[in-house]
Amino acid sequence: EMICFLNLLGILRVFLDFSDGKYILATVNHEQIEFYIRFLASYVESKMGIKIDLSQAELSEVDLNRVNLAGADLSKTDLRRANLNVANLCGVNLREANLRGAILAGADLRVAKGIDADLFRTSLSGADLRVSDFSRANLGEADLRKVNLSRANLSEADLKEAKLNEAILFGVNIRGADLRKADLDYSKWRKEELGQYINLIMQAKFNEIYIYSEETGENRKCTYAELLAECPN
Repeated sequence: EMICFLNLLGILRVFLDFSDGKYILATVNHEQIEFYIRFLASYVESKMGIKIDLSQAELSEVDLNRVNLAGADLSKTDLRRANLNVANLCGVNLREANLRGAILAGADLRVAKGIDADLFRTSLSGADLRVSDFSRANLGEADLRKVNLSRANLSEADLKEAKLNEAILFGVNIRGADLRKADLDYSKWRKEELGQYINLIMQAKFNEIYIYSEETGENRKCTYAELLAECPN
C-alpha cells in the first residue's frame, strides 16, 4: 500500500509539471487521506534523509492531530480548517499555504517557513514558533495566546486583531507588521528591544505587558500609560 501511495503521488507530481492544477484529492475520502498521510509519516520517520512532499495538495478539513510531518513540504497546500493539533511541524515549508481556520494548538513549528502563508483566524494557542519565519503572513484574528515567538520573523505580517495574550516575544522581528487592535495583554518582551517597536506596539491594545531586562534580570509589569511614558514617540 505504501508503494502504491508513493506511486500515486509521483503520478500526480508529473501531472503538476504540465498544468497549474492542484492535487486532485478533493473527491478522495478524508479518512483514506488521513490514513495514508499518517502511514507515510511513520514510514518516512524511520528513514534517514527522506522528506514528505505534499506541496499544493488539497487537504482542507483533514484530521492530522498529533501527526509527525517534521521537515515536510506543505508549500501552497490547502489546509483550511485542518486539525493539526499538537502536530510536529518542526522545519516544515508552509510558504503560501492556506491554513485559514486551521487548528494548530500546541503544534511544534520551530524553524518553520510560513512566508506569505494565510493563517487568518487560525488557532495556534500554545504553539512553539521559535526561530520560525512567517514574514508577510496573514495572521489576522489568529489565536496566538501563550505562543513562543522567540526570534521569530513576523516582518510585514498582518496581525490585526490577533490574540497575543501571554505570548513570548523575545527577539521577535515585527518590522513593518500591522498590530492594529491586536491583544497584547500579558505578552512578554525584552526591555532592550521595545524601543524599536514602540510605534507598532502602541497600535495594539493591552492593559499590561511584561518587560524583561537582560541587564538586571528584572521582570515587571508595565501598563499602556507607563510604556508610553518610558518610550515616548
